[in-house]
Amino acid sequence: MGGTSQQPSTLLAVSRSFGDKDLKVNNILTVIPDVILFPLFSSLLFIVIACDGVWDTMTDQDNLTAMLVMFD
Repeated sequence: MGGTSQQPSTLLAVSRSFGDKDLKVNNILTVIPDVILFPLFSSLLFIVIACDGVWDTMTDQDNLTAMLVMFD
């Protein structure tokens, strides 16, 4: 978390990245996801799992507001 990312190709699409075999040469692309485990508590209303495109364009408050609207 908090790292930087580099775009290996403008042709790469997240939804099909598992099939982009040419980009797996020299470790340009990996299909191994980053996984973070943490305990869940009953007081949590929801967890937001989103790609960097969401976090690049929406603030934490924007995300919270959107989630609360869905629960309303």
